[in-house]
Amino acid sequence: MSVEERIEVSLATGMLLLSSMNLLSLPELSSSLIRIECDNNQLVSLPLLPVSLRVLWCYGNYLTELPPLPPNLTILWCNGNRLTELPPLPSTLRTLWCNNNQLTVLPPLPHSLTMLRCEVNQLTTLTSLPHSLEKLECFENQLVTMPSLSISLTELLCYKNYLKQLPPLPPSLKVLWCNENHLFALPPLPDSLRMLLCDKNKLKQLPPIPPSLSVLWCDENRLTVLPELPTSMTMLMCDFNPWNKHFKKYIDSADPIGGVQAYYTKQGLYRKHLRHVLALQHTFGMDATNPLNEDVLNIIGTFLSGKKGSLKQQIGILKDGLIL
Repeated sequence: MSVEERIEVSLATGMLLLSSMNLLSLPELSSSLIRIECDNNQLVSLPLLPVSLRVLWCYGNYLTELPPLPPNLTILWCNGNRLTELPPLPSTLRTLWCNNNQLTVLPPLPHSLTMLRCEVNQLTTLTSLPHSLEKLECFENQLVTMPSLSISLTELLCYKNYLKQLPPLPPSLKVLWCNENHLFALPPLPDSLRMLLCDKNKLKQLPPIPPSLSVLWCDENRLTVLPELPTSMTMLMCDFNPWNKHFKKYIDSADPIGGVQAYYTKQGLYRKHLRHVLALQHTFGMDATNPLNEDVLNIIGTFLSGKKGSLKQQIGILKDGLIL
């Protein structure tokens, strides 16, 4: 369908759909449009937008600025451009994707906002977050602090910044990726948390692990011990830590076969006492004098990937070949 035909259709539908058409500019816009999709073109500017507009997709272009935004706009995807600033945001906005630009600051965020993606910019700080916000992705910026978090927040991805601490975590949080920062400690973890990626920080200890957590990445820190792990845990990455001798003594004194009841299900390998198996990994979790080599990682990977094999044989290899 040609541009002209799409314009004719938009007069009847109120939706102008011009994605991926190698456009250098947009045609004159109807005053009744409610949706514009002009993403993945070669646009360097946008015309004045109709006040009726509700949805604007203009990502994947060469825009350096945006025109004033319509007062009833609810969705704005302007990511993947060359924007250095945003215009004032309408009070009706619910979703804002402004990631992969050159932004150094954000305008005040409306109280209606539920999702904010501002990752891969040059932000050094974030403006106050609205209480309505449910998802925040602000990774790969230059953030040194975080504002207070929304009580409604369920997902926070703030990795690859310069954070030294995090604010209190809301009780609704399910996903936290705070890896590759400069964190020395974590705040208390909410019971709702299911995934925690805190690797590549400076953590010396972890707070108590909530019973719902299933994924924990804490490798490349300064941990010497781990808190009790819940039975809900399905994935643990903990190498490159200076584990103390407690774990070696634990394995030597434990019955690694009797202490582990493993069998395969349609969902993969299930371990009734997962911590007994994982302690084998902890023991060799990157002490500077006893690094995990590729063979050991492959053996551990067999546990965690759910591949079939002899559990007794694998544990025997770990004990006989690695525990001095």
